[in-house]
Amino acid sequence: MKKKIIVFICLIVIICGLVCLSAWRTSNGNKKAARVRDFPSNTIELKEPLRDYVSVTARSNIEWLSWGPVDLAAQVKENNPFQDYWTCADESVVVELDYLIAKRGGQIFVRSGDADKIPKEYSSDKISVMSVYNYNDSPWFKPVFIDLTPQELQWIHRILFDEELNKSLERPENIILENERIKQWDISFHVKDLENLCYQSNTYTLCHTTDGRWFVTNGYHMLAELPVEVATKIEKAVTLHSSEQS
Repeated sequence: MKKKIIVFICLIVIICGLVCLSAWRTSNGNKKAARVRDFPSNTIELKEPLRDYVSVTARSNIEWLSWGPVDLAAQVKENNPFQDYWTCADESVVVELDYLIAKRGGQIFVRSGDADKIPKEYSSDKISVMSVYNYNDSPWFKPVFIDLTPQELQWIHRILFDEELNKSLERPENIILENERIKQWDISFHVKDLENLCYQSNTYTLCHTTDGRWFVTNGYHMLAELPVEVATKIEKAVTLHSSEQS
């Protein structure tokens, strides 16, 4: 009987050791990935416990890969050996590192009190601002915000989500390239009164020419040209951002 108890205890110790080793390797790998992607290294404790946050994707029909956080400011101090979390400056959004590094899983959370602000569908009624980003120009959680009127914002949102973009415009000769391909800017729409949470189109991006014309593209074809007023605002914001980064 004693032998069985000793064997049982040894098995428990071995299993616990393997679990701890797996947790250490997971955490160590996560930290390396975070350093490579230049995520904030400072840590904070959330004013509200993580259990009081709710999953964004569980409350929306918008494709989970479309969601993203903005203005990541710190890593969250959380006693979870298998997962690391980051949050934005106002702690309104918390995101798991698995989602950040490759969107291979993981979740995005908001405070339970903000759950009603999450759009259930792609809807311009629950967005307040648009931003763009290019991976080589800035981190995707530090986008370039565009000062659009509500009408301009709704027009772009409708083009991306409500209309069939079947036509292909002639590709301008002065289109800006990046690594011999069209330089693309991802577009994000930020949730009203919860601007550190946004969603984007996984089908269409923006591209532009050397003379400031902007187009909706699928990466190969020009599908729609933006109005001059909108293109001018985007061009000014992107140019200012580039000058600040240099």
